[in-house]
Amino acid sequence: VSAFLEIHDIAGLVRGAHEGQGLGNSFLSHIRAVDGIFHVL
Repeated sequence: VSAFLEIHDIAGLVRGAHEGQGLGNSFLSHIRAVDGIFHVL
């Protein structure tokens, strides 16, 4: 089984992003298409 991994630094969401604050829905639409998110602190 072949796999493909692409890593990107994604800017953090701001409070109220779902209401259009900051990049809002524009940002959320970019990450909607991913199969998984790996969160590193």
